Amino acid sequence: MSAPPPPSVATSRARSEPWPSGDRRGFWNIADREPDRPALYLPDASTWTFGQLSRAANRVSHGFRALGLETGDCIAALLRNDAHAYIVRLAAL
Repeated sequence: MSAPPPPSVATSRARSEPWPSGDRRGFWNIADREPDRPALYLPDASTWTFGQLSRAANRVSHGFRALGLETGDCIAALLRNDAHAYIVRLAAL
């Protein structure tokens, strides 16, 4: 497990209000409005933007549909704690 970034780095990247109040589609709205905004900072120093995550989750979601999954079906996945875990979670929403 890697150490969290120093406070100066974390606060410089933070936004005062990442999810607009009352917004139920927070991630997707940000991905539409600001696709180039960084969303994930991974321990290997790579960064995923909201647009990259949105496109990847959309592809996985279409894969789920192609397999016959429907709204309300359960999905189980055993994944490392990396970008793929976020992508599968977003795709399952």
